[in-house]
Amino acid sequence: MTLTPLTLRHQHAPVARARLALLDRDGVLVENRDGYVRSHADVAILPGGLQGLERLAEAGVAVVVVTNQACIAKSIISRDQAIAVHEHVLDRLGAAGRTIVATYICPHRDEQRCACRKPAPGLVQAALADHPVALADAFLVGDAASDIAAASASGIRSYAVRTGRIGEAELAQMAGATTLADDLDAAVAAEFARAGPLRG
Repeated sequence: MTLTPLTLRHQHAPVARARLALLDRDGVLVENRDGYVRSHADVAILPGGLQGLERLAEAGVAVVVVTNQACIAKSIISRDQAIAVHEHVLDRLGAAGRTIVATYICPHRDEQRCACRKPAPGLVQAALADHPVALADAFLVGDAASDIAAASASGIRSYAVRTGRIGEAELAQMAGATTLADDLDAAVAAEFARAGPLRG
């Protein structure tokens, strides 16, 4: 079976905003799991993730999620199960989750060498094409070198957070290519200090 990227449109959310935040999911909004976030029971919202999303919502910044989910290609969970888990994540995020306008999911494994799996820029570029803003008005928050590489290849700035599985040594190596932050809330605060809460 050929797997294609999944794009989920969240109808409750507004779509016309002057700024766009692209967020990885696992390690930024919810806790990473060694065996993947594969069920509702695996979903644990990160405190800084919720606070950062609330900060974005209050400022009127549109948000998209860009997430690698190789568990689909590995047949650990099905596409429908992955979608159900993600919808549960949005539900758990409450009112702040309604600022998320769309989710882009790569279902592939590394060895499939697709164009969408981060560090490839496909997911990020699809999000930017669907929600066009000036590149200066878009930023990505991730917890891994692959997130930062995808942002760099797409011409947008990035923030690497410490709430994922990445170690301090690897974070230090990325410092020249990204801005380090303790969690999503700190990353959003740094973004707003740099560019203001909302432009245009």
